[in-house]
Amino acid sequence: MKSRDECINKIKDETKQALLNPVANGTPLNEYNEMYRNTLKNLIIQGMIRLLEEDVELLVRQQDIDLT
Repeated sequence: MKSRDECINKIKDETKQALLNPVANGTPLNEYNEMYRNTLKNLIIQGMIRLLEEDVELLVRQQDIDLT
């Protein structure tokens, strides 16, 4: 359980950095939107692999629903 919590915390930290860096560096909004979409997708996949989960339930923000 402890190692699982450590993985979740690491993923959380990586997510925060991945989502904040492009904005801080002045990336244009249209490029940022595509980067944001790809980052979310990759982090979901990475989390599933790291946690060895077969089934995952995602809770998304209303504004992220159209990213699929």
